[in-house]
Amino acid sequence: MTSGIGKLTKLGSVGKRLVGGVLLSVAGVLGLPAIASAAICPTTGSTNTDCGFVLTIGPGNAITGQAVSGANPYDGSDDALVGIINNSGATFTGSFTLSGSGNGGGIFGFDDDGACTYIAGGCSFPNPSTYEGPLVTFSNISADTTSGTVNVTGLLAGATTWFSLEGSPASISAGGGVGIPSAVPEPETWALMMVGLAGLGFVSRRRKIS
Repeated sequence: MTSGIGKLTKLGSVGKRLVGGVLLSVAGVLGLPAIASAAICPTTGSTNTDCGFVLTIGPGNAITGQAVSGANPYDGSDDALVGIINNSGATFTGSFTLSGSGNGGGIFGFDDDGACTYIAGGCSFPNPSTYEGPLVTFSNISADTTSGTVNVTGLLAGATTWFSLEGSPASISAGGGVGIPSAVPEPETWALMMVGLAGLGFVSRRRKIS
């Protein structure tokens, strides 16, 4: 009898990618940690891990970040690949601000060698010559390039994407760090809060009248 592991081995690379994608989607819907074996970031001639830094969007769109220990810069010098995992359970469209210092400047101090410059075959998404990535754009970069807004559009539940920043993974983690914003309530949450406050006000008023 062929074991489940044996059957998975016989699937080949395409089958493994499909299984990995299904598992990652299930994890996203349930709000579970991402499947580590599923690739998030592309590889270059200098990378030795998947991503150098990973941002996770959790339930309520809370964002956490984690540097990948021992990750090499994708350009062999001072740039990092940053992955995003959507474990919120819903399609994510939103923005968040990152801040930090790289090697001799800010993490948004780009010098025209985004990740696509080092990826075999280049990239097909809009603005492949920049540090932006699939579904990801930047805005509001500060004058000293230490902070900027990362805009993500239409990242499906359980899906991943990536972009790049100036500064090695180690320098992003230790040299000033990457500032991860606290969760911002969604419009639906604000609406529920307002209804709740209105209800409390109504009850309080009735008590005073009685």
